[in-house]
Amino acid sequence: MVGKHFHPPVRQRGFVLIVSLLLLVVLTVLGISIIGTNTLEERMTGYFLDRQVALQAAEAALRDAERDILFGGRVSGSTGFVSGCSSDGLCLPETDGSPIWADLDTNNNLGWKKGTADGPSVRFGTYSNPPSGLATIPDVAAQPRYIIEVLNIPGAGGSLRVGFGPQQSTIVYRVTAVGFGRRDSTRIVLQALYKP
Repeated sequence: MVGKHFHPPVRQRGFVLIVSLLLLVVLTVLGISIIGTNTLEERMTGYFLDRQVALQAAEAALRDAERDILFGGRVSGSTGFVSGCSSDGLCLPETDGSPIWADLDTNNNLGWKKGTADGPSVRFGTYSNPPSGLATIPDVAAQPRYIIEVLNIPGAGGSLRVGFGPQQSTIVYRVTAVGFGRRDSTRIVLQALYKP
């Protein structure tokens, strides 16, 4: 009979366990950073989309005001425009020449800030028929709004201040529009000049 030699078992040192745990920690950190990056990218995409919606809403309000000026019959020369602003969005510049739109954001104008019925601004589609029967802009927190300021552009040597300058002047309309995104905190303000 051949004798069997029994060797005592070799003591495990745990090296494989330590390497496995280190790899697991590295993979966990990598996974968490990838999730964080994806979340950030989704937020950025959402904000970009929200701003694009607001931009398109503001552009629609500009086009609506342009139709109001050119075809609505409500805007004729400087008739109907009052100092400051009327409730239908027709505004004369202040006598010191300061533009009305600059004060809309600071005068607790909820119509301008939140798209509600308050304030001098006009809601999209109020006075003109929007194209293709589009009565409202879809997927926005509030409908876009606009104001129309009449500017008497003086002839040569004149002044923009009311009451100064030669009698010959050209009427130009400055339209300021605000569009809202899917959140009412996302706002885009656009401005255009129209010379009928």
